[in-house]
Amino acid sequence: MGNDPTSYLRPSLWVEPKGDWGKGHVVLWHIPTTNEYADNIVAFWAPENSPRGGDTLDVAYRLYWTSEEPPGHPGGRVFSTHLLNLYGDDDLYRFLIDFIPPSQKKAITKESSPPRATIVVPQNGTLLENYVKANPDQQTWRLVFVVRLADPQKPTDLQCFLEDGQGRRTETWKYTLVPQAPLPK
Repeated sequence: MGNDPTSYLRPSLWVEPKGDWGKGHVVLWHIPTTNEYADNIVAFWAPENSPRGGDTLDVAYRLYWTSEEPPGHPGGRVFSTHLLNLYGDDDLYRFLIDFIPPSQKKAITKESSPPRATIVVPQNGTLLENYVKANPDQQTWRLVFVVRLADPQKPTDLQCFLEDGQGRRTETWKYTLVPQAPLPK
């Protein structure tokens, strides 16, 4: 597997609508999971006027399986997420998130100037620390942050992205931190 970040990626599915589907919108659904390898993102078409029993809804589409980003997506993407429970507490967590940067001309080194992170933590949590550093071995930017939960028994939605003077540089990482089983003391 080596240091090639693409060697760890799973394929994505790109759906290209064909014909006239009428008015409506795509719903992106994030399903909480208890592990990092469960498929937990789904999307579906919601027509403006929902069909009733016996109605026909004709849609046509083409499916593309790919390991590349969709056409027109110039930004960086999330490569990996690591979650560490700190000190055996059920309310304190450290996240390490690696972002593959957008296409760039030069390699990331320890001396590279990192982008800044925007991290959204809801009322159930407090952001205690955060920083972005170069991860030259993987050619990624690593965001590290620590969150303390007010109520560790409540699911908590977190999100973040990287940006610089040119604006947002990566996709938005979203994560639902679900209550964890207490650790043995």
